[in-house]
Amino acid sequence: MPDRSRFSATGEVQTEAWVSQGVERLGLEQVQADGEFLRSFHLSLMRFEDTPADHRAFRQRFPSKRRISSAEDMAAMLTWTQANRADAQRVKVVPFPYTVQSTEELIAEGWMAA
Repeated sequence: MPDRSRFSATGEVQTEAWVSQGVERLGLEQVQADGEFLRSFHLSLMRFEDTPADHRAFRQRFPSKRRISSAEDMAAMLTWTQANRADAQRVKVVPFPYTVQSTEELIAEGWMAA
C-alpha cells in the first residue's frame, strides 16, 4: 500500500488486494496480533491508561504515523462498505408473528382512542 493512499481514491477492490498481500507477507497470526495490539492501545488511550512504554511499543510496531492512520481509515471504510453490501443483499422483510389489525379492531381492544 502506498504511504498516501486513501480508500476513496483506490476503491474497495484495490484495498482488498492490499489486505490480501499484507496477510500473505506477514501471516495471518501476525496480522491478528497487530490488530489486537492496536485495539488494546486505542482502548488504553480512551481510558487515559496509556503509558510512555505503550507509546514506545506502538512506535516500534508502527513506525509511520501516517501509514498506520491511513491503514486504519481504509480498514474502517472497507468494513463499512462490506457491511452495507451484506445489508443490501439481505431480504428486506419484516415478519409479523401476528395478523395486522384494522384501526377499528385496535380501538375495540382498547389499544387506540376512538
